[in-house]
Amino acid sequence: MLTLSLQTPGRKLVQKLEVSEVQAPGAMGTLQILPDHANFVTQLETGALKWRIPGEHELHTAIVTKGFLQIKEGVVTVLADVSELGYEIDKGRAQVAFEEAKKNLESGGLSSEEFERNQFRLQRALTRLDVAP
Repeated sequence: MLTLSLQTPGRKLVQKLEVSEVQAPGAMGTLQILPDHANFVTQLETGALKWRIPGEHELHTAIVTKGFLQIKEGVVTVLADVSELGYEIDKGRAQVAFEEAKKNLESGGLSSEEFERNQFRLQRALTRLDVAP
């Protein structure tokens, strides 16, 4: 088994939860972590963090907005800038954020900083829409 913890600077979302699998949005693609995985540390991108509780078929989800993941001796620790558990996501609010970011990107005339900020907002909103129940 694995033990999962997920936290942000202001909140502990998951603490020492026994899981059988973790999927995380790594910088080079999705990481799948199973028991007896090698120890390592990696950077995370904005995306869906998923885990399976032993004996359950369904994957539990959260969104993570950048951060780091460490595996050490079967303990998976995720430190994210921002995170929300899937069931906490307001789908309507995520849809509004998606539409606003899309509109801003389509309007053009953005500085490179504004363009990057809106791309990030669009990606986060898409992930939130995907993860929301």
